[in-house]
Amino acid sequence: MKYQFLILLLIALSFFSCEDDKEETLPEQFIFESFGLQGNIINDIVRQENKLFALTDNGLYETSGTNNSNWQSLNLDNKEIIGFKILQNGDYIAVWNNPQNQIPVSGISISSDQGDSWQEIDNNFGGEQAEQFSSFYALDSNPNVMYAGGWGVLAKSIDGGKSWTPQWGDWGMLANGTDEIALNPTDTTEIWFGGQGSIENGYLVKKSGNTTKEWDDLVANPTVVKNITFDPTDPNNVFVGFEGALLKTNSGGNNWQTLIDSPDNRFFFGIEVPSKNIQKIYAGGWLKSFNDPQPLILFTSEDGGATWEEIEHEGEDFGGINSMLLVEGDSQDLLFLGLYKGGVYRVTINK
Repeated sequence: MKYQFLILLLIALSFFSCEDDKEETLPEQFIFESFGLQGNIINDIVRQENKLFALTDNGLYETSGTNNSNWQSLNLDNKEIIGFKILQNGDYIAVWNNPQNQIPVSGISISSDQGDSWQEIDNNFGGEQAEQFSSFYALDSNPNVMYAGGWGVLAKSIDGGKSWTPQWGDWGMLANGTDEIALNPTDTTEIWFGGQGSIENGYLVKKSGNTTKEWDDLVANPTVVKNITFDPTDPNNVFVGFEGALLKTNSGGNNWQTLIDSPDNRFFFGIEVPSKNIQKIYAGGWLKSFNDPQPLILFTSEDGGATWEEIEHEGEDFGGINSMLLVEGDSQDLLFLGLYKGGVYRVTINK
């Protein structure tokens, strides 16, 4: 009897020990890693041809793949990169602004040797007097077709960026910028864009052919539109990041709901929805603090935005999220965060 008891005790201890070991080896769900370019403002992160490109306030950078944080400059230093695209013929095209008081105020450059050298394109963005870019979008299906935002205008080019025609607003407007452009992924004639007007009024516009719908009261002013993201499975579901709130429509704009109401007026620059699980949403933003540290906080929802969890990473002083890119995988998703003065972070999300 004594021996039987000892055997049972050993089996029980072995079982609990295995359970403890199993728990200790389970991976964390969210793993934050600094991914280079510290000190830079990351305007956007673009993935094309299995490369990552970082559009920063001080040049364009490239790295080969999602596991390499060794960024290489593509020779557009001292320029604020607003937009970037690899064209169908392999050429790189970038739109940029010069630092304040430098001439020209903006430009479009093209490279036929993957960024080793660049040629500026003569263009008329701004009309009689050039103005800065605030946003950029180039079509995958036809790289000659491009859209760009200026101070109070949405303009279109059909010749690869040489000539531009206003589609909404006009050149030289007293406004603060058309900061975001997104096209309906199933209907490229439907374009959404938004920004901030002259009296700090946040505006959102949906333009489809000759029909235009405008909103300027979805969020209390002062505010600004900073992100427009389509649900990857249903283009009637659209997420819009404002200063102070994250909104969603599931009816193409007929009705709206507030998913996050931010009492500290966070600017929601980043929104990502995995195509394999549309109930999951990742969001992030920036508090209006240009020089002071702020925490790195990732907002996550598992129920389509009904409830949210805030995940804070304590290892980064300048944690304001300025852009976001999701790379989906089978067992893991990779979320790349472009920070305001904090460089790039990679978040490994174990499923």
